[in-house]
Amino acid sequence: MPVEVECKQCGKRLSIKPSRAKTFKYCSQSCYIKAQIKTPMKDKNCEYCGKPLKRRNKEKPNQFNKRKYCNQRCAYNSRIRSEKRVCPICNKEFKVPQWKIKKGEGICCSPVCAGIYKSNKLRETVVCKACGKNFTIPAHLNKGNRIRKFCSHECYVKSKEEKYNIFKKCANCGKEFKVLKSKADRANYNYCSVKCRVEAHKVVINCAYCGKEYTTTKGAVKHGRTMCSIECRNKAQKQYKGSKAAGWKGGISFEPYCHKFNEEFKERVREFWGRKCGICGKTEKENKIKLSVHHCNYLKMSCCDLDIPPLFMSICKSCHGKTNHNREYWEKMLTEYIMIWFDGESYIK
Repeated sequence: MPVEVECKQCGKRLSIKPSRAKTFKYCSQSCYIKAQIKTPMKDKNCEYCGKPLKRRNKEKPNQFNKRKYCNQRCAYNSRIRSEKRVCPICNKEFKVPQWKIKKGEGICCSPVCAGIYKSNKLRETVVCKACGKNFTIPAHLNKGNRIRKFCSHECYVKSKEEKYNIFKKCANCGKEFKVLKSKADRANYNYCSVKCRVEAHKVVINCAYCGKEYTTTKGAVKHGRTMCSIECRNKAQKQYKGSKAAGWKGGISFEPYCHKFNEEFKERVREFWGRKCGICGKTEKENKIKLSVHHCNYLKMSCCDLDIPPLFMSICKSCHGKTNHNREYWEKMLTEYIMIWFDGESYIK
């Protein structure tokens, strides 16, 4: 059976189902909205752009009274830090965000004023550095790194020519040429071209081996290259092999090693040093061949002779070549290294 109920807003009586009687309050949507109004809607303007606020669809009066901005863009722009500026064209006050100030923008309030500002109407007088005449330029070209210094391209060219006012004679052909003031004292600028510089450095000498005349450069002679060809150089080197060589020490390379210095002993030395070069740390894979076993005291009988301390080190092929020169330095350095850090042990016993 239907039940009669009264609207709480307008007092109108309606008959509805008993299941809805407990939750029924208003007869229509308009009565529901009127009941929600506790305070009347105020006339407000947007706090950023100044336009009057309009009520949105299904917006309650309390929500409308709390709103400050007409749309999301105004709300976002209000949060951005900005500075107040005065337009130099129309004298209007406007706000400029910080990101525009960092870029050097935001001088004028609108694109129209910016166009007028950059046009020929705003000009400044500048003195030409070449001819001394006064000329006018736009104001934006007289700031920062964009300052114009010359009234014309001719004045710019003349100012550059003043730097080339020193004339020199070529040391090879005698031709006159212009040089910068800062480069006039340098030896490389005594010639008018690269060809003249190359020809001036040519020298005719006799080959140190065959005596034949040939042309070369002064730099080659200074560094000791005094032979006419590779063949002459190879023939000359053959003369200084064996006992005639500068590093000859009586043929000690042909002396036999101790019988204990075999392949098994070498492997024990390599294992002690972890299959790495004791000088540079290069591994056996990087060396591409087995590491060499070096006698630190340069004595081949150090394994058999008990009076000689057996000091060995596994080293790569590049370091092995270094240790053959300046032997006194390497012997002292490697022996001290093994004695201090390894207590004189250099192989697995």
